[in-house]
Amino acid sequence: MITGLSVGGFGGGAIILSSIIEAGKLSGLSLDRFFLFYSLVSGSLLFLAALLLSSPPATTGKKSGDMQAHQAHSEKPMVLSILGMFSGTFAGLLLVGNLAPYALSKGLAEEMTVLSVVLFSLGNLSGRIIWGHIFDRTGYRIIPWSLLLASLFYVLIRVASGSLLFLVSVLVLGFLFGSQFVLYAGYLSKTYGVTAFSKRYPLVFLSYGLAGIIAPGIGGWIADTTGSYNTAIMLCLVLLSISGLVLITANRKR
Repeated sequence: MITGLSVGGFGGGAIILSSIIEAGKLSGLSLDRFFLFYSLVSGSLLFLAALLLSSPPATTGKKSGDMQAHQAHSEKPMVLSILGMFSGTFAGLLLVGNLAPYALSKGLAEEMTVLSVVLFSLGNLSGRIIWGHIFDRTGYRIIPWSLLLASLFYVLIRVASGSLLFLVSVLVLGFLFGSQFVLYAGYLSKTYGVTAFSKRYPLVFLSYGLAGIIAPGIGGWIADTTGSYNTAIMLCLVLLSISGLVLITANRKR
């Protein structure tokens, strides 16, 4: 839950900052002056927040944290987390990176495309907080089902012919995208303990970085090549379904 609250600022900050930028643009504020004000305000807030931080007491995890980080990729929980994180963030980033043109291709009005981006961001913000609460009560078993649920909504967004179903699907997919940043953090923390977690989670998070590099571009390239985003959406559906089934099967063998 605490992890979700922490990373929730990532999703919520994007909404707030984009709104501030838009307001400053409409008021005629120059970019240089905006960055001056932004640096002063954000720098002050970060400094004050840092004063409230303190080192937690030392804890001992369930497993030894002596293993080198470069060896961790061969561990089963690490492999599952990397697969799940990559699949979930790849699908989410492909969608949000092409959401506006995709919405227009579905026949939505321009104001609806703006609303769809806002809804995805709101879902992302709330998902980071709520999924942390859910994981605290369910543990690992909720992770593969989050991927399979996302695959279902990629079907719905693919077949949506009206704005209501499309927007609801976007909101839910944003909510499910937000889960990626707390579920695997919670899973690895419970598996290895807090100390060893800090050595392993960065390796899992790299899969998010990889997805961020390739997913939006792949979505746009597929649309340019085929003349439609349908194939890209189906790619997300297949990737999420396979990953979800792999994680369910692996859990049964644990």
